[in-house]
Amino acid sequence: MRALLGLFVVPCLVLSSVLAFAQDTVAVQTVAFAGADNFSQQDLAAAAAISPGSLTQDQMQKAADTLAASGQFEKVDFSVDKGTLTYQLTPAPHPLPVHFENFVWWPDLDILREVHQKVPLFMGLIGGKGTVQAQVQQALLDLAREKAGKDVTVAASTVAIPPSGKTARTSAIGFSITAPPIMVDRVIFSNNSLEMSAVVADVARALEGKPYNRDVMRAYLASQLATAFADKGYIDFSLKDFHPSDPTHSVAGYSVNIEAQLDPGPQYHVASVTWTPSPQLSADAFNSLASIKTGDVAALPPLEDTLHAIERAYEHQGYVSAHAAAKPVLDKDHSTVSYEIIVDAGGIFHTD
Repeated sequence: MRALLGLFVVPCLVLSSVLAFAQDTVAVQTVAFAGADNFSQQDLAAAAAISPGSLTQDQMQKAADTLAASGQFEKVDFSVDKGTLTYQLTPAPHPLPVHFENFVWWPDLDILREVHQKVPLFMGLIGGKGTVQAQVQQALLDLAREKAGKDVTVAASTVAIPPSGKTARTSAIGFSITAPPIMVDRVIFSNNSLEMSAVVADVARALEGKPYNRDVMRAYLASQLATAFADKGYIDFSLKDFHPSDPTHSVAGYSVNIEAQLDPGPQYHVASVTWTPSPQLSADAFNSLASIKTGDVAALPPLEDTLHAIERAYEHQGYVSAHAAAKPVLDKDHSTVSYEIIVDAGGIFHTD
């Protein structure tokens, strides 16, 4: 994409032709950038490789083309007025965050700082395919070679970031070391309880011997363990301080341990289970089929069994698409949960 030449005003300068104009110089006292406040003026000037002085139109256009080719901007215009050269920038509309998937030697902030020193327009986001993405990949390659030697390779790809809480699945640009391989040796948890040790060990074992990928593995552990702990009534479970250990060199490549802390929170109990009687299921019928009772540990399996039993009771009366759900209300002060059971019965089906 060639940058667009906007209003170009040079007071007291008379030109006989565009060609002659291109060869003449303009005294520029100040170079300014507008429209992209997330970048500093110094970083933009360094990226454009332009500074005040006697500049030709070709030099100013080249700087604009350099910014446009970066992928960080959708449009670049420039103008000169009273000795000030101004570049008007329109940032790329949908920049993607960058994830460093297996750069196990450094924290993310250290990587960002190191790469930014070499790529002034990189602040953690990439606007689109362009020179910045290629420059970031090269900077990461140089960084990785300092630790793992000249045979290191680094790749970039668009990756899906698993949802976290209320955050929907998003896309990011993932950079990873593709050679030598970096493998998971062990998964080590602190604050693991005897009650959950077998389940936790099974979840951890699934990652051992696999290529290390921080975001994928953290999401997997958080999801699997949250379900396992919720099955025992630990509704507030969270996975904390996930990080790789210092890598160990081996003949095949490098190995790391995954380390994290388990925070189960309190074990919840059932304060109440509310069912509004219906023509299809009376209060007595509900009480006889419900697997979850007041005072029980708020475990998922008996709740799910109760919901399935309700759906079967409706199905036997022709409501084959009935769907039962539980609305939980948490009392965090007392570690209890109240459930309101509701049913979307759907239509009734008859046989001919």
